[in-house]
Amino acid sequence: MSFLSKLVEFSEKMAENAERMRIASEESLKKTRLEIQKAELERRIAREKAERERRIAKEWRQGTVTEEERNSFYPILLKCVSSWEANDPQSLRHKWLVPYYPEYRAVTDTMRDDRKFILDFQDAMATDGSMLAYHQLKLQLRDLRENQGLAHTTSATAPVNLMPAYHENADHTLAIATAVLRTYETLLKTFGFKFPTLTLVCMPTSNAIYNKQLAEFSRAVCHDDVMQDGGMQDGTSHIQVTSAATPNQFGSSGKLQKRYDVGFFQGKYVILFDVIRNTGKTLEAEKAQLESLGAKVIGAITLAQTF
Repeated sequence: MSFLSKLVEFSEKMAENAERMRIASEESLKKTRLEIQKAELERRIAREKAERERRIAKEWRQGTVTEEERNSFYPILLKCVSSWEANDPQSLRHKWLVPYYPEYRAVTDTMRDDRKFILDFQDAMATDGSMLAYHQLKLQLRDLRENQGLAHTTSATAPVNLMPAYHENADHTLAIATAVLRTYETLLKTFGFKFPTLTLVCMPTSNAIYNKQLAEFSRAVCHDDVMQDGGMQDGTSHIQVTSAATPNQFGSSGKLQKRYDVGFFQGKYVILFDVIRNTGKTLEAEKAQLESLGAKVIGAITLAQTF
C-alpha cells in the first residue's frame, strides 16, 4: 500500500473517531440536560407540594380548609413519624426523649441524670403552683423556631431570662422548662409548618393537681402565638377526669373515668403525650378511645421509655 493510501485510510479513521466522539458528546449533553430538567421538575413539584401543604396548614386554623384537603393530610402526617419507633407495623408510632432505668440499674452518670430529670419533672408537677408559667417560654420557643428557619424576618427579639425561678427548687423549674422545650423542639423538627394541623393530648391521671399542671404543660408546648400560622391545638383541656382510678374491690372498674368533648375531637389529628412509656398499652387504649370519637392519632411522644 502506497504512502498516499495509508494517509487516506488514517484520515478516514480519524474522521470516524471524531464522529463517534461528537455523537457521544451530544448524547452525554442530552442526558445531562434531561437530568437537569428532571431535577428542576422535581424541585418545582416539591416547592408546589410544600406551598400547598403550608396553605392547607394555614387554612386549617382559619377554618377554611376543605374536607378533601383535610383528609389528604393524614398520610402526610403519618409519613412524618415513619422513623419513630413501633412495636409492630400496626401499633402506635412512638418517640421518647430519654431512656428511663430503674434506680438499681442507674449505674452511669448519664443514666442517673436522665432518671433525675424525670423524677424532678414529676415532683414539680405533683406540687400545686410549681409549674413554670408557660407564657414565660415565648421568646425561648420563638428563638427555637427561628433556628429551624421557620420564623418571620420581622419576629421580635428581646433579652430573656432563660430560667426564671418559679419554684424554690431550681431542679423542678429546670426539669419542666427542659421538658417543654425538648418536646416542642422534637415536634417542630418532625412536623415543621404542619404544626397547625395537629392536636396535643396529655394523658390524664388520678391526681387533680397533676392534671392541672399537665394542662399548662400542654398549652406551653402548643403555644399558638409563637408559630406564624398558629401552633398545635391544645386538646388536653377537652378531657375531664370524672372519677379517679380505684381498685376493683372498692366497687370501681379500676380504670380512670373520663369525659371527652366529642365535638372537639371529631376530625382532629392527635399527638399523645405521656411522661413515661412502659409497654405502650395505655397509649394504645387512649388512641382507640379518641379514634372512636372521630379523631385520628398520628403518634405519641413521651419524656422517657423504660428499659
